Order: sequence, then structure tokens, then C-alpha cells
Amino acid sequence: QRSSIPEALRLCGIEEFNLKNVMILGGSRIGQRTAKKLQDKYNVKLIEIDKEKSLRVADNLSNTLVVCGDGRSVDILKEENVEAMDIFIAVTGNSETNIFTSLLAKKLGAKATIAEVEHTDFIDLAETVGVGTMINKKLVAASSIYKHTTDTEITHFKQIMDTEADILELIAKEGSRITKTALHDADFIDGATVGAILREGKDVIADGDTQVKAGDRVVVFTLPHLVKKVEKFFN
Repeated sequence: QRSSIPEALRLCGIEEFNLKNVMILGGSRIGQRTAKKLQDKYNVKLIEIDKEKSLRVADNLSNTLVVCGDGRSVDILKEENVEAMDIFIAVTGNSETNIFTSLLAKKLGAKATIAEVEHTDFIDLAETVGVGTMINKKLVAASSIYKHTTDTEITHFKQIMDTEADILELIAKEGSRITKTALHDADFIDGATVGAILREGKDVIADGDTQVKAGDRVVVFTLPHLVKKVEKFFN
């Protein structure tokens, strides 16, 4: 099972620069899972404010430097060299803290930031003030990720807990209907929305003028009963 945060890194094109140093704020299950996923490839540092929890997290992560401290503090972030971080990931379980610390880390020199933001209102706020990338808690808490080998090459299928929406990541086939015209002219399905496109390693945020190209990896939000119809657009 893969963490959605490494997926967010990839979808946002963060692999384009030489990712070496990672700072995670929050010793939650999300934070620990992300650290475990990244610790063998990168220099990972995790900050947790609760002393007992930080000790448990340290026992669970063999190759992550766990620091007990308040990540909301400028002094702590500076002491832990946030300015040298290629990515700062805030997953404390508190949207306001995640937004604030991401902005702080960005101001102090972190190259990129990811914040876990739970509510729509906070997502709008985070976009307004300039948080780099946001993930939604429901995506992180996906009940399962299935591998598919259908004609549409669905590479990941995530069934989201406590919501009707599903997320598909599809690869657009040569000559498929989705590649014929811009999205606003594609007569795409009501109840399905193209969210983002990964094209040649770069993330493209889709709007009505966007045209999907063959080979693009496309993230689609859809109602479950529309999955088959969505697939047909990518055949």
C-alpha cells in the first residue's frame, strides 16, 4: 500500500529537482508512513511535539531522525535547518497548523511544501496564501489501492473512505476520445472531473482549455457508477 504523499510529490513534478532532504512535521500514522516510504532514499527528519510519542516514532523508524520539538517555532525550524530542505511536509492532523508551518517553512527557505488540509474552506485559504501543495485527509486514509490491468491501463484505483467519490489515475491511449479536443469541448461525463495531468514528468492542472495528449497520466474524480464510462474516454 502506497502513501498518497509520495504520490503527491510525483504528481506535482517534485521529482524534477534533486530531492535529497525531507522534513516531516507530525508523528501521526500519515507522517510515520511517509517517513518509512522515503527514509531509505532520502535524508528524512521528523518533528513531533509530544515527547512520549516522539520516542515511539523513533523506535518505529530505523532510518529517520526524530526530533522532539514544536515545529511552529521559528527557532526550532532554524535549528533543524529547514532552509536546507527540498520538501517540507506538514501532517499534524490540524489544518491551521499545517498551513501556518508550511508558509513558515517556505519563508525560511524550504524549496517546496505539502500540507494536509482537511476542510474545503482551509483548502481555499491555503491556495490564497500560497501553500505549495495540498492533500486531503480522505485521500491519505484511502481504504485500499488496487492494481488493474484493463484496456485503459488504470494504474491506481483509490476507493475513498466516507465519500461517494472515487479517484482514477489513467493513461490516455493514442486516438482515444479524451485526446480529440479540449476538455470543455470533449462532452466529458457529468459527475466526473479531470483534476490533474502528469505530462513528461510535469504536473498540469487541468482547466477547460486543457487538451489531454496520448501518454498523459490523468487523475479523474468520479462517482463510482461512472467508472466504466470514464474508462471509455481513455480507450
